Amino acid sequence: MSEPLRICRVYPRMDLGGVENAVLQLLESMPGTHMLVTHLEGLRAPEARTLAGRYSPLGPRRFLPLLQALRDCDVAHQHTINDHLLFPLAAQLSGCAVILQTVHNHFTPRACHFMDHSVAVGPTLGDMLPTPGHVSTIPNGVPCPPSLPERLPWHQEGRPLVLVEMRRADKDMSCTLEQLVCSGALDGLDFEARVLGFHKDSPHPRLTFLGPQSDPYPYLAQADVLVHGTAGETFGRTVYEAMACGVVPVATPITAYTKVFSPEQLYYLPSHEIDAAAHQLRGYLDHLAAHPAQHAAMRRDNHDWVRENASIVAMVERYQALYRDLLQRGPAYRNFGPQDLEGVDLELFALLVDDLLDHRPPLHLARIEELDGPAKGILYWLLVDLQLVPEQSRLVLLRAASLLLGDRHEVCLALGRALAAAGDDLGAVEQLARAVELHPGNLAPYPDLVERLLAAGKLERALELVERGCGAVPGYLFLEQIRQRLSQAVASS
Repeated sequence: MSEPLRICRVYPRMDLGGVENAVLQLLESMPGTHMLVTHLEGLRAPEARTLAGRYSPLGPRRFLPLLQALRDCDVAHQHTINDHLLFPLAAQLSGCAVILQTVHNHFTPRACHFMDHSVAVGPTLGDMLPTPGHVSTIPNGVPCPPSLPERLPWHQEGRPLVLVEMRRADKDMSCTLEQLVCSGALDGLDFEARVLGFHKDSPHPRLTFLGPQSDPYPYLAQADVLVHGTAGETFGRTVYEAMACGVVPVATPITAYTKVFSPEQLYYLPSHEIDAAAHQLRGYLDHLAAHPAQHAAMRRDNHDWVRENASIVAMVERYQALYRDLLQRGPAYRNFGPQDLEGVDLELFALLVDDLLDHRPPLHLARIEELDGPAKGILYWLLVDLQLVPEQSRLVLLRAASLLLGDRHEVCLALGRALAAAGDDLGAVEQLARAVELHPGNLAPYPDLVERLLAAGKLERALELVERGCGAVPGYLFLEQIRQRLSQAVASS
């Protein structure tokens, strides 16, 4: 049996939300994990303390304790909703074997493996991995009972149809269960409609608002159909939870569902048309009542699909397999490493990093000059990257950082862009091309580089570099489109 992995999870806050749920479930399923909270403790902190092997809320001086914690782990995994540099910089300098960062929105590549489970991510991401939920947009899985209890359709049991909706009061919706019920389209049906998530006086005798519920599963176990008329969703967790319990989902056709589910798995409502959606819902309910065998098969098949593809058990197994695979594969390209801190006053370096990352330039900025070598170069680069110095000073600092650090992708990229802003196109092309050579899989330099090569009439050189990127990131649409345009330009020149 293989040794348990030493895992550190890092998250800005332990408050209340979907990603916090993901972190807690992974803590519960992977014992011994060290949980580090970098910014804010909140409603989920007591649970996280209970579940984590070690739990460390980091104070205002975050960098040094984070660096020290990451030195002792095999896998550092950041769950984040921003691209703050604290974690990527500390993780690289710690020498941690595997650095993994879950991508939620638009991110700048920061020299680690990225795992995409977002609907739309930035076009310049390299080193991408599919999420363990590669057939779903759920990053951590949902609880799924091992089997469904036998249950007859409502009309065969002689009971009311139970419709359920789960949402916050402020959630942006195309249509709500309240609107659909009050439309009159369901009149004549024997039904009960239940809304979980907030309290409100009901405008309809068959509609009940049950308030916030920490565990929706007892209510889902009593439901027949979930109505989820969301106007936008990144993950779509509500539908997965319903399917796990054998509840038939009726939802708006947003990307989080249409890119994952087949038409046999759920029904769709027209968006932003209440009357049309209400009559469509009535049609679905009448169809289910008329075809009990199809309804039973849909319940069973959806439950089985979630259990195999999107349950917590399935996701945890995939996470562990992914971590072990990455340990065998080796790290992604890194700009910095533990060798950059050899012989350095770590307390001073960490103090300065904390101030810069929090956009508080040190009162005595000259203290940077007390450091030497690569550590000073990192701080120079950080000053520019965070735009904490005037524009006229950036080129000087980046040139100094380049001398102290040597060839590093991030530094070459920043220097190339600064040279371009200063009007030095020749120097910009040299530095941007060097950034590509150092890390072909990071797509950030390509647009600026290609633009300047084209302006100089160097079509063949531009095509050569883009083809190198296509080789490093096969099938990446962003680069393929550039390559196609360049190929046409070269052929017609």
